[in-house]
Amino acid sequence: MAPVIPSSYPGRAVIYVVTHLNILKLVLRYFVQEIIPVYWIFRSLTDAHHRRLFLDVLVLRGVDPAKVSRLSEKEKLELRVLTSNNNAKVEKRKHKENPVLAAGVWLFTPPLKQDGRIAYFVHRIITIPIRSVLPFLPVLFGAIKSGAVTQNALTPYFELKGIEEPAQQAAVGEAHKWSFRQFGGAALVLECIPILTLFLQFVTTVAAAMWAADMEKTEFSLVKRERVYQNGNEEAVTSTNHTE
Repeated sequence: MAPVIPSSYPGRAVIYVVTHLNILKLVLRYFVQEIIPVYWIFRSLTDAHHRRLFLDVLVLRGVDPAKVSRLSEKEKLELRVLTSNNNAKVEKRKHKENPVLAAGVWLFTPPLKQDGRIAYFVHRIITIPIRSVLPFLPVLFGAIKSGAVTQNALTPYFELKGIEEPAQQAAVGEAHKWSFRQFGGAALVLECIPILTLFLQFVTTVAAAMWAADMEKTEFSLVKRERVYQNGNEEAVTSTNHTE
């Protein structure tokens, strides 16, 4: 079958949701509950919704969460090296960060699970209205953090694989940065539709679960760096050529 590129998953998830009544009902139910103020205060409730939806989609895609293969000892060693190297890169980037650009990125991009609970709540309260009224600015600024958006969406899968620390997850994201940026960029474009931002965040969760199911079925290694090659003016990512 033809390869499935990461950026296609959010669009395919829209079709999947509207053609699977059980998933559509789940998304609508969680979306309605998200509007209730208490869910804005307790991030754990929001996370529980997304995780439950993620696991339900995994099952529907033929992957039993209880049987997801965890990292081997060799892969754990490779992950430690990836994490150490990525932590060093992050520290270097902090010294070169433009504060004005960083403020714009913070203002127009969704909060991440890596943020503290209070920071997450404040960030969400501020950014949801702005992202709904000015839908295209999140895409512009969010391109910088699109990889982190993907990391956020794939967190339930990382946890099933035994990759639980945010620094480890960030290292995996860096190892597959082109794939993560593709998926995250497409998700941000999808979520920028005015008024529907909250609803479409659940669609992104569905998309992430679909991608995770494909990775699990093909025994894709999260700790192997993706290979990128040039073909004329085209750049192709070879590590995510999953098939349906």
